[in-house]
Amino acid sequence: HFEVLPLVVANASAPSIDGFCNDAGYAGAALVHIPLGNGQTARGWLLHANSKLIACFTDLTLASSGSPSMTVGLRVDANASGEAQAQTGDIGFIVDENGIPYQFVANGGQLTPTLSPQAGYAAAVQRSANGWSAEMEIAESLVGGWDHAARVMLSHGVLSGNQVGVWPAGACYQSERIRQSLHCG
Repeated sequence: HFEVLPLVVANASAPSIDGFCNDAGYAGAALVHIPLGNGQTARGWLLHANSKLIACFTDLTLASSGSPSMTVGLRVDANASGEAQAQTGDIGFIVDENGIPYQFVANGGQLTPTLSPQAGYAAAVQRSANGWSAEMEIAESLVGGWDHAARVMLSHGVLSGNQVGVWPAGACYQSERIRQSLHCG
């Protein structure tokens, strides 16, 4: 018998939501690497503080001049059903390199973007000449509460189209199946 345990998102001290991933709470947070190709990765941390799921991403690539803005996203299958199509309760949280937050909601079996995120979601970004970073603060009520199993997918790319990178590796952005097991709590 061989079992891969889920990624555990533990409680930590609350970071300042400023777009930087340098707060003390990230030291013990769950760390993931989003493969971007050519041996490069973006890093993401997940933690729980003050009844919120906090995600921070760094080493993100900027869009080329004249291209659509790059985004980073966290998609959640709150009941860990693993269905092939998005179901009620599946939700995505996206922010672009300019700090514009989006939320994906289940609609006709797909997660589709809305420019009107539900209350309880906020994001901040920081840009430099070489890349950007982002922090997201998501009320646990938006992801089905806390202390339960869920599935997640992290992505980096343009809002609609091919993603530069996804985690877990092999997850398909076009497929609504959210693959990685996660334990909240």
